[in-house]
Amino acid sequence: PYDFFLFPRLKIQRIRFDTIENVKAAVTDQLKAIRVSEFQHCYEDWKQRLRRCVASQGNYFK
Repeated sequence: PYDFFLFPRLKIQRIRFDTIENVKAAVTDQLKAIRVSEFQHCYEDWKQRLRRCVASQGNYFK
């Protein structure tokens, strides 16, 4: 779920970093800015989607 939740929130597109350390620092700063409740909500949504997959027993659902 993080590819849809997390990556759009990381505002590092089109930025050239001189070092890996600078990339790590920028990403770390942005991760710290995201509230814990947002991560928890994302995780709960993901668990709900997993339950729906199991309950559908391989059938298509929306």
